[in-house]
Amino acid sequence: MQSSNPSGRSPSFFALVIAAVVFLILVLIGYLLFLAFPANGYYNAMLYTGILAIILALATYLASSLSRGLSLGMAAVGAFWFGIAMLLGADLATPNSAFGDNASGYDFAPRVFLLIIILVIAIVGLAGSWWQSSARKVEDKRESEREQWRRSTGVVAPGETRPGNQR
Repeated sequence: MQSSNPSGRSPSFFALVIAAVVFLILVLIGYLLFLAFPANGYYNAMLYTGILAIILALATYLASSLSRGLSLGMAAVGAFWFGIAMLLGADLATPNSAFGDNASGYDFAPRVFLLIIILVIAIVGLAGSWWQSSARKVEDKRESEREQWRRSTGVVAPGETRPGNQR
């Protein structure tokens, strides 16, 4: 997921509204899940909310590939990291009973296994962010080189007209 804006384009008001709507939907669904699963320190609610947020982030990220704006990409990044935070909360903030431990001892195995899965998902997200950032830098560089070439040769970009040809 992309976490920065290397192209220098600032998100529009519409982008902020879409990101806020996606986040509010996740918070509302998470709240409903917290009401539905009060047992085990809300472990299931946090786990399901985190999984849902990551699935929604992937769907929003794929939908953002159909648009050139930053609105859906920004919503995807927010949903992804919200999902990671909820999964970390499920792993680190819930009592031992959520992991099937009813004794006074502390069983690390299920917590460590879930933590490893969460870290792998986060690393994949960071790698995707880096990949998209570098791809966007290459795209911006090519676009600036095209613009320089058009200015030097007098070629008109598709969809534009020359200043002298207007009627």
